[in-house]
Amino acid sequence: MGKSKQRKHSSEMSDRSFEAKKRAFHAVARMRHDRMSPSDAASEEGTTIATIKKYLPATLRKSRTGRWVVTKSDSYLRLLSLPGPHGPVTVRVHGSKEAQFASAYVASVKRWRKTRKSYELAPFHGKNVGDFQLITASRTLTEHVICFDTETTLDPQDQALLFGFYRVCRLEGNNYHCVEEGILHADDRRKTQPKPSRWSS
Repeated sequence: MGKSKQRKHSSEMSDRSFEAKKRAFHAVARMRHDRMSPSDAASEEGTTIATIKKYLPATLRKSRTGRWVVTKSDSYLRLLSLPGPHGPVTVRVHGSKEAQFASAYVASVKRWRKTRKSYELAPFHGKNVGDFQLITASRTLTEHVICFDTETTLDPQDQALLFGFYRVCRLEGNNYHCVEEGILHADDRRKTQPKPSRWSS
């Protein structure tokens, strides 16, 4: 196998491993938060107990009856996307307890964006996740907005996405200015259709 093919194969394996581990994390979260059984959570997230044991062995243990049960917590490193001062940032989160705290923050930010009630963000003021200080300033959180313009099929019961355009805008003074824009398309886009584009200003 040539070097270029080896690199391509290694990249494909890395991508598959990343996706498999991500699904395993999601399944474990469903077990802990939604109190789902390991088999049901694995099925819901498109993975298996064997895959979870492969990537996250410390998250499952055998009960006295021989059934798999989820552990209360773990110390695995996670990469989470959190609101940053100039758009989403990837933060290294150590352990399930810190990940739960980060998830609670993200949920509170979503509620705040709907209600604009300051008490939604108050518990997170001055707190950190990893080395990242959580943002609770309302102006910073509203600095960026995303706008969509989409085209769909004509079926009134379906209206499936065909393609569309998006813009990421940043608040400068009292006006929003475009900092990134691009084209999006349906996941089942045919190979004959053009590839999506993305560009920034």
